[in-house]
Amino acid sequence: MSVSTRCLDAGFGSALAVASIAIACTGLLASSIAYDLAFSKVNTQLVADAAALAASDTLLGLIAGFPCENAEEFVQREGLKLITCRIVGLGASLEVEYSTKFVTLGASASASNPGSI
Repeated sequence: MSVSTRCLDAGFGSALAVASIAIACTGLLASSIAYDLAFSKVNTQLVADAAALAASDTLLGLIAGFPCENAEEFVQREGLKLITCRIVGLGASLEVEYSTKFVTLGASASASNPGSI
């Protein structure tokens, strides 16, 4: 009496197709999350740099107001949080933070008058 293996292989193609689609979707999701994190990190650093420049320009009198308050307003407008702001001579040094549900990204930047270096 022989056992037929043909009956066991009948649904293997469908199972393989579903597994392939699931693996592809998981890979796309992982790459999408990695891209979003990389974009957020670069954006956080760019906002920190611009806020440091705004604070430094405020110290030089090119922008009206107070340096750290201007930097904080700029950072908050971009959806980030200003952690520290220090005035050093004619320059400013600051740290910003971007928080999501799962991760917190931080960046720091410094800017000063070109003549003071």
